[in-house]
Amino acid sequence: MPIHIRGDALRGDMTTRTVISGSVTLDQGNIHVEAESMTIDWSKDEVQKITANGAPARFTRSITEGKSAIDAHARSIIYDRELNQIELQGTALLRQGGNLFRGEIILYGIAAGTVTADSSASGGVELIWQPRQ
Repeated sequence: MPIHIRGDALRGDMTTRTVISGSVTLDQGNIHVEAESMTIDWSKDEVQKITANGAPARFTRSITEGKSAIDAHARSIIYDRELNQIELQGTALLRQGGNLFRGEIILYGIAAGTVTADSSASGGVELIWQPRQ
């Protein structure tokens, strides 16, 4: 599935690293990312890692194949293709269905739907869970 990226400026290449800056958006299928800047690390013409930075950067995935919609934001969002994981860093918040996770760092396992949240020294983590009806 193609990746569509828009921004104000691009530098780098499509073999090792590409940096896009200025009102960056990325769309691929049901995934949408918004950021002030984005770095894409490549290996053998494949995306290996995407790092989106903003105030905040935002990641959304619409409902598909029985999976709940996801809305997440943080100062930094890192997608690791090999781990199939999204890491939210800095005032991180993730909403999935009616559930909410908040912490300084949140790891979201895409395939399994697992969530791990950690706090900073000055704050805790928060979970709001909506039971099934």
